[in-house]
Amino acid sequence: MMRKQHGVSLVEILVSMALGLMLVNGVIRVFVGSKQSFSVIQDIGKTAEGGRLATAIVGKGIRMADHWGGIAASDVDTASATLTSTASATLTSEGSGDCDTAWIFNATTGLEGFDGTSATPPLNCISADSYVANTDVLVVRYADGQSAMPSDALDESTNYVRVVVGGSAEVFVGKDTPPTPDQMGTYNMPFVADVFFVRPCSIKHESDGCKDKTPTLTQLSLLGDAYIESPLIEGVEQLQFEYGVDTDGDKRLDNYLTATQIHAAGNWDEVVSVRMSVVVLSQAGDNQVDASSKEFLLVGDMSTAGNGHTPDASNKTYRRRVYTRNIQVRNRVRSL
Repeated sequence: MMRKQHGVSLVEILVSMALGLMLVNGVIRVFVGSKQSFSVIQDIGKTAEGGRLATAIVGKGIRMADHWGGIAASDVDTASATLTSTASATLTSEGSGDCDTAWIFNATTGLEGFDGTSATPPLNCISADSYVANTDVLVVRYADGQSAMPSDALDESTNYVRVVVGGSAEVFVGKDTPPTPDQMGTYNMPFVADVFFVRPCSIKHESDGCKDKTPTLTQLSLLGDAYIESPLIEGVEQLQFEYGVDTDGDKRLDNYLTATQIHAAGNWDEVVSVRMSVVVLSQAGDNQVDASSKEFLLVGDMSTAGNGHTPDASNKTYRRRVYTRNIQVRNRVRSL
């Protein structure tokens, strides 16, 4: 007599396999969804960090603008300031600014801006392949008191502002003999002349130009006795400024104007506040995002509908955020 066999049928095996595949598929979907959500959150976080750092770095320059160690800007002697390599000597001249030694060391204009209105850079300091069309440019000049050096530790190629508190301020090169003897209340502060602008790439070689397509907040600054271009924050696509002026001398803001309006009036010394906007884009694209039809309203010339910033269709899949900040030019709202 044959024994009765026990087990599962082919149908049962197929049903079990189908249920198992459904379960695995569900787990995979949850995993992929979680990974995508994490990537989006991480990208948003990096975008926010980029916006915060961009406004903080430029904001520091604005707050420090026109600081001359307690000496009036008109009393800062810059006759001995020198450079061996200026931006205008090493970069193609495209804009209308001079960017020569006299312009760089113009202590009487501690802060000035330039409206970007085309693909042509508004300053000779910036070459056409280093400039994103229609972005604004900001220049700040000051004596960096936070980096003051004793007379026996000066860098030979750096230009310093020799400040005698309550007395005088004179720019000299570190290799030269200080213009005044050391005494109580004497400081050697590096002369700062920074230019902030947006470059169309993060990596750029002098010989063959841009090596990527990541728009980047960039800075021209004095390094020793040369004017050097350095990338700061990747992902900054647009930069706009407007300037708060004190027209009646009470150290209170009366009105906001564009750089073009202030150049026409010749009253950069009345600027007591700067409002800036930056557009920061994500590091990675997302096919579910289409920003080509969006308009981002910023400050200055891009503050009204129809005049705002519209992303290029070539990078429409990137997320973007606008960061706006008001910064006080503190050395102009405090008594000397």
